[in-house]
Amino acid sequence: MILKKLSYTLIIIGAILLCGTYYISYKEKENTKDLIASFKEIPSSSKTSGAKKSSTDYKIGDLIGILTIPAISLEIPILEGTEEEVLDKGAGHLTQSGALAKENENFIIAGHRSHIKGRFFNRLNDLEKGDVFYIQTSSEKLKYKIIKKRVILPTDFNALREIKGKALTTLVTCHPMYSSKKRLIIIAEQIAADS
Repeated sequence: MILKKLSYTLIIIGAILLCGTYYISYKEKENTKDLIASFKEIPSSSKTSGAKKSSTDYKIGDLIGILTIPAISLEIPILEGTEEEVLDKGAGHLTQSGALAKENENFIIAGHRSHIKGRFFNRLNDLEKGDVFYIQTSSEKLKYKIIKKRVILPTDFNALREIKGKALTTLVTCHPMYSSKKRLIIIAEQIAADS
């Protein structure tokens, strides 16, 4: 009898945990969608008028833009900072890294590899040299072409350096999945935007 009650209790606890996981996943998706929608609702005149913001103009958690990677069907907000509460909502700009779209600098974006297929940087490993991605800011749409894909140690900061004469953006996530032993990095250079 005790064993039967224990079995039912464990089943109920498992169902509660499963429902909780789905609810959290649903809320994360909704928060990400809301951030993207709020950015897209800014009138076009506001996006193109005024001075371009530099990376030092943003506060932790501010929305910088939207990262779109067609090859893996990803659209994700880019927020300032890499604090946990920022990375729970989208990708985060490493504040110590270079400015976006500036020659001789490397703008570094970090993101989690979610347990849910297609979420955050989960499929970053599917990208190949030559693939492109876009960053839409409040003032412009930037296009990047992937030039390198590497797996590095977390202490290998040389791999994240700038390249003279190029405006770089580097995407960084943990590697392998469900581990933080190494980092997968995707290095891309800014190229002429689509007309």
